[in-house]
Amino acid sequence: MRAMWNPTPNRLLVKAAALAERANAARSFIKARRNIRHPNQGGDCRSPAWPLRIFMYHAVISRPLAVPHCCFVSRSLFRQQLEQIRRCYKVLPLSEAVERLRAGELDEPSAVITFDDGFENNFTEAFPELRRLELPASIYVNTGFTDSDQTSWFCRVLRVIAETRAEALDWNGRHHDLSTPHAKFRTTTELINGLKRSPPDLLEADLRCI
Repeated sequence: MRAMWNPTPNRLLVKAAALAERANAARSFIKARRNIRHPNQGGDCRSPAWPLRIFMYHAVISRPLAVPHCCFVSRSLFRQQLEQIRRCYKVLPLSEAVERLRAGELDEPSAVITFDDGFENNFTEAFPELRRLELPASIYVNTGFTDSDQTSWFCRVLRVIAETRAEALDWNGRHHDLSTPHAKFRTTTELINGLKRSPPDLLEADLRCI
């Protein structure tokens, strides 16, 4: 399976990508750290006071995307996040975590790391960092793209908006600004959120209208 198309961005697009990435990283880790319970806080170790956290990723990239998206995290930030997760949790293989959860045997804050869609960069970028820290992870592969040059529909949206020279887009009764890198970022977010609500049998037709 091929990694998502990734053009060389200009400096303004790089800045927009970096700002978006930092904002998403801050929100996710503030939420995670607020939910950490440590032994000195008391409580039965077999109770829900010891939660199982699932850290969900999609893609890990070595260069910023021309139009940033929260599903794509830089390798350097991914490395920092893994180190933080390793400090705060016992990271378990998914199957072991499920067994322990069902048996009530989670005796310390535990976590599972997963990847959706099975991007090639899960192997080329994420795996070396996981291996360095000896952390297990599970990958959910989208088998429909195996041995093809196709990619997920939201990646197609990102590519179209990144490549277009149009200043605006009228879609689904709304006018979307495309005149600046930040406007493209905002528009792709709105488009992807809107398309998520499309029935599967209508999604392809909606994509062709963009």
